Amino acid sequence: MKKYDDCRYGHCGYPYGDNFDKNNVECLYSGKRKIVTTDTCRDCDYYDCRNIEYPIDVNGIVYDSENHDDDRIGNYCRVFLEDCKKTYLGIYLGKIPTNPGYHYREKSKKLHIGLIYHMAILVPELKKIVYDTECAWGLISSPEQMTDVTEEELNAEICKRLKENELDFFAKYFGGK
Repeated sequence: MKKYDDCRYGHCGYPYGDNFDKNNVECLYSGKRKIVTTDTCRDCDYYDCRNIEYPIDVNGIVYDSENHDDDRIGNYCRVFLEDCKKTYLGIYLGKIPTNPGYHYREKSKKLHIGLIYHMAILVPELKKIVYDTECAWGLISSPEQMTDVTEEELNAEICKRLKENELDFFAKYFGGK
């Protein structure tokens, strides 16, 4: 396995425009974004496995719970699905738990257990629920505001999520060892 595939700081396939650059790694060491080559990543002294490497000492178990009060539930949204290359009208359902999640803090030796949540949207035309990980979406105040998602909006949404969500995820699950 390539070292950067398993490092909590390395993310291979940094996006450049419409395609991914497989020769570079986005390194998030110390919370700062830095693009390095895969060769540089392999020789890095800051490698830290993103998975729990056993055996571990556990001094406590913390059950994480999140408050998911959301006044946006039930609002209309437009949803762009890459598979269909089409924009649909959707109804925002809020954050729904999709998987169990856990992380281990080496400094405190505590195992944090919780759920992984994703935003869910009902797409009546497709008769299914889609999650934020499989679409680009945005709230609208009425169905009359429904327009197709443009390429510029799609790229802006992808960049926004990469900057905000990954760093939030990084800080929550990998920060403060």
